[in-house]
Amino acid sequence: MKNRHFLLLNAMWFVVFGILTGNGKIAAQSKSTYDKIIQKKQEVGAQIPSYAASSGEFGFVENKGQVTDLDGNLLPEIAYLLNSNGMKVQLRKDGFSYDTWLQEWVDKPIEKTGENSGRRQKARQSEKVASNLNYHRIDVQFKGANPNPVLEALEQAPELIHIINSKGDLTVRHFRKIVYRELYPGIDLEFVIKDDEKTPIEYNFIVRPGADPSLISLEYKGSDQIKLSDGRIKISLSHGLLEENIPASWTGDSDPVDVNYLTKGSNTFGFRVGAYDRSKTLTIDPTPRLVWGTFYQASGTESLITSRGKNLMGMDPEGNMYLVFATKSNAWQTTSGAFQASTSGLSGDLFIAKFNKSGKRVASTFFGGTYYDSEPVLKVGPDGIYITCSTYGNLPGGIMGTIEDEGNQLDYAVLKFRFNLGFVWVRTFKVSI
Repeated sequence: MKNRHFLLLNAMWFVVFGILTGNGKIAAQSKSTYDKIIQKKQEVGAQIPSYAASSGEFGFVENKGQVTDLDGNLLPEIAYLLNSNGMKVQLRKDGFSYDTWLQEWVDKPIEKTGENSGRRQKARQSEKVASNLNYHRIDVQFKGANPNPVLEALEQAPELIHIINSKGDLTVRHFRKIVYRELYPGIDLEFVIKDDEKTPIEYNFIVRPGADPSLISLEYKGSDQIKLSDGRIKISLSHGLLEENIPASWTGDSDPVDVNYLTKGSNTFGFRVGAYDRSKTLTIDPTPRLVWGTFYQASGTESLITSRGKNLMGMDPEGNMYLVFATKSNAWQTTSGAFQASTSGLSGDLFIAKFNKSGKRVASTFFGGTYYDSEPVLKVGPDGIYITCSTYGNLPGGIMGTIEDEGNQLDYAVLKFRFNLGFVWVRTFKVSI
């Protein structure tokens, strides 16, 4: 039997730690413990209830027999389970796991608001529809550690979680902090929930006086690309990047200590610790961070995107991301106030989108002339967004470039947009053929 190791609580109340379709079943499954990526179409159905999906709503939930695999087999090795935004954390006595997931959504037009009679018409209405579900699991194994540490649950939440399933009623507790006692001689490990949307969890090694931090050894499994770079452990996922760094380490209340990651073997890491007062307790504070990624697609456009190559994206100093591509499809949804709400070129226009540092699309617009615009290149400048492209035909809305604009001829164009994607100017250059 395949070891499909993705977790759920099969509850009538839909209290879940996974991604559910409308019929209450998880919409994806893994074939083995260390599968790198599984993709499966998800039926359009009920969304995750807000009380189960919101980050921080539940803490580390104790496993009292409610956690099973997809075949209904109990998973007693999972002691506690945390569901945070985009990442679940399993705690076992011999290690822990990150279950990262990303729901892919597409824009589905609701209705057409009218014919394309003007360049500055209002953006069309659309709704988000669930498409592919992508997830990726990373396992971390304690090497050379105590095989049977005591896990102590601290800071219990006042509310209880009531589950009704085929086995009857069950009440479970959840906690803000879980501590592995004596994981290594004189060393504890604690997992703590943080009030931070970007980094909702951290774990700390507590090295008591006289203990040896060089004993700590962590082996990572589940990705072909795990490396130590720029002082961070970087793990490539199917839908982004998982990073761990050490923002701070200290003794006592605030005395800083220089601690860096150390490679100890294949995908195995420990810590290189600088000089410190060994009569004091040392805290080493690794923090995982899931770097966002998003699938951006409009319904039915798979074969209608004509851009290929590099320099289609850029980032401004505030962490906003900008994307440009050429498309033949009119299904892409623009935002309110867009310069151009739909395509007009016979063979395609440019589509430009802005995402904030959390990955949410905040602005989008088309830009194109009467025939086609293609081969875009995007650069972020100090005062706006600059795009070059090839263009054929008249530019939109009677706009004319000021340099060698020949109208229905092949030109190169330079465009400038504000950071909010408001149009500023265009310059065109004639191309001799």
